[in-house]
Amino acid sequence: MRHGILSYRGLYFLGALFSLLSGISVYFLFRNSHLLIFDWFNRLEWLNGFYIHVSTKESIFLSVLIYNVPDGLWLLSGILLIRALWCMDKKWCEVYILVFCLIAVGLELLQLPGVIPGTFDLIDLVLMVSIAFIEGIIFRYFIRRRIV
Repeated sequence: MRHGILSYRGLYFLGALFSLLSGISVYFLFRNSHLLIFDWFNRLEWLNGFYIHVSTKESIFLSVLIYNVPDGLWLLSGILLIRALWCMDKKWCEVYILVFCLIAVGLELLQLPGVIPGTFDLIDLVLMVSIAFIEGIIFRYFIRRRIV
C-alpha cells in the first residue's frame, strides 16, 4: 500500500499546483490591473498582452468564473497540498484542513467590516464552503478507501 499512497501524494501535489496556477491565470488574463495583488507584484508589462476584456454584465456564469472561482481554486489548492503532505495521518490531516478552511473563510469575512482590504462576496463564501465539502466527500468515498 505504501506505493499507492506515494502515487496519490504525487497526484495531490500536481492537483494543488494546477489549481493554484489556474486561479492565478484567471487573475492575470481576465482581471484589470487595479487589484491590490498587482500593486504587490508590480504587474509585468509583457502580461498586459494577455489581458482579455470580458463583459460580465451579460453572463452570471462569466461573472462567477472571473470573480469567484479563483478564491475557490486557491482554497482547493491548499486543501490538496495539505492532503499531499499529511495524507498518512488522517486525524491531523483533517485538523489542518479545517484550520486552513476556517482561516480562508475568516479572511473573507474580515473584508466585510473592512478589517482587511478586499471586497466581501457571499458567493466567494458559498463557493469555498462548497468546494471544501465536495473535496471532502470525494476523498472519503473514493480516495481513502484505496489508500487505507
